[in-house]
Amino acid sequence: MYVVSPNEIDTLYPVSDYFDAVRNKLGHVSYTPVFFTALGTIIARKIHAIQSRPYKCVVTDCDQTLWKGVSAEDGIAGIEVDAPRRELQEFLVARHEAGMLICICSKNNERDVVEVFEQGRGMVLRRDQVVSWRVNWESKSDNIRSLSRELNLGLDSFIFIDDNPVECAEVAANCPGVLSLQLPPDAAAIPKFLKHVWAFDQLQTTEEDRQRTTLYKQNREREQFRQESLSLETFFEGLGLQIQVSETDANESERVSQLTWRTNQFNTTSIRRSEIEVQELLQSHDWSCLSVRVKDRFGDYGLVGAIVFNETSESLYVDTFLLSCRALGKGVEHRMLAELGRIALGRELSRVDIPCRYTERNQPVRDFLESVAGEFEEIDGVYRLPATVAAASSFQPSQVAEPHESRTEENARPAARAESALISRIANELSDPEEVTRLIASRSLRARDEVEVVYTAPSTPVEEMLADIWTSILNLDRVGTKDNFFKIGGHSLLGTLLISRIRDNFQVELPLLVLFERPTIGGLAEVIEQELIKQVDSGLMAEMMEGLDQLTDEEVKALLTDETSQLARARSAD
Repeated sequence: MYVVSPNEIDTLYPVSDYFDAVRNKLGHVSYTPVFFTALGTIIARKIHAIQSRPYKCVVTDCDQTLWKGVSAEDGIAGIEVDAPRRELQEFLVARHEAGMLICICSKNNERDVVEVFEQGRGMVLRRDQVVSWRVNWESKSDNIRSLSRELNLGLDSFIFIDDNPVECAEVAANCPGVLSLQLPPDAAAIPKFLKHVWAFDQLQTTEEDRQRTTLYKQNREREQFRQESLSLETFFEGLGLQIQVSETDANESERVSQLTWRTNQFNTTSIRRSEIEVQELLQSHDWSCLSVRVKDRFGDYGLVGAIVFNETSESLYVDTFLLSCRALGKGVEHRMLAELGRIALGRELSRVDIPCRYTERNQPVRDFLESVAGEFEEIDGVYRLPATVAAASSFQPSQVAEPHESRTEENARPAARAESALISRIANELSDPEEVTRLIASRSLRARDEVEVVYTAPSTPVEEMLADIWTSILNLDRVGTKDNFFKIGGHSLLGTLLISRIRDNFQVELPLLVLFERPTIGGLAEVIEQELIKQVDSGLMAEMMEGLDQLTDEEVKALLTDETSQLARARSAD
């Protein structure tokens, strides 16, 4: 279950007039149309966050993005972190604390950028919160590809932010999969823009998320140690790797759930599970779940892998077999397989069955299974390993393959450029509930059907106002005075809205039943006009009563008729 709180709605989609007392009284429809738009939008946004694969890294420009001014031209004294850029930096720090990696990509002299980070006034984002940067005169697409290889992340894990439309277009053209976002030309609009970029939405934050930048920096140290080692054997010997495979604890369910959503390269089935679903697995007597933790001389990787399996009459059936990309190629996967073999033998089962479903991104796990169990693959894509073979699985450093290029250069999100355009449009144009409501109405406008009733134009002020209300509610280009509300698209819920609008425009209280009895503009206009005549101003009536003793009965009747007619015309005109 995912909760949308009133505070969340008020923060993202505030609506001042959200309660509709008339519709609530008529049909327990409590909200105004604009608030229904706000509510629908935030529900759609929440579902988008639940179902979307999360982005992992934000790459940002410097000049005119992180700060106002050009560091190479204006110098340290000339650049300014104004209010909008300060909010941008605070936003990036919040993303860093939620587990996203922050990178810098700037066409600049590195010395100038370093000086701003170290001495610039008003800087919120610190250099130690940036996992890596490319400050040079290469194209930004080349630099992002370089960051992709360094961090071992696919291009579709990156969000690129820049103020320059040319740079955004260059990245969009040459880095398929990167979500390229151009900041609004008006800097004052930057905070609102960022608040409505759906791609940044994150439903949960784990302890591993909070340590992610540190973990990637540790990995850089490992890579440097690898480059300095004489051989892979000496590298792994010096690494001092410690692997722990154990039953998943209840307090690990959030992280295991997150792994099912975030892990794509080494994931046999890509089954996604919520935290509640993981907890249900842990409580089940039929399923088992194992967690994999890793550490070495450079630090703790944290919880990086998970296995979900159950027992059949002959084998262990592995529903999920996944490992974070930062732990790949170090023998962790072999240890996981060996543990499954050991469990199968302990339960006197003959096989370990591992189904592997093909996806565009999971080539690494297919390569692994092919290397250790290729001869045991069945036609249906299930690897049926003898338990003894699985238990004997071991890691040989000499067999470590080079990283699979497709995980960084290809395998982009479907229609990535279209997604960039849509995400940007939502943030720029579709963040205000009233504007979204107007857009929905304008796009759904339909022509009146002339078949059943010939169009009769309104002829009185009341009929004209009613026609305007009907066309708005029913999204029609025009409505005639003899058209039946329920035959041209109306229904009881829209009827409550109609009665509410009549109250707002005419200050007349009508029951919903009157719409069923008088379902045309002409019929409703008669009822409204009669109500208006009844509502003669009480002050005027009192003033008139003071002189009635001096008037004949005919004079009193004529005076009342004239005054109520004027009131009806005035309210219709208003």
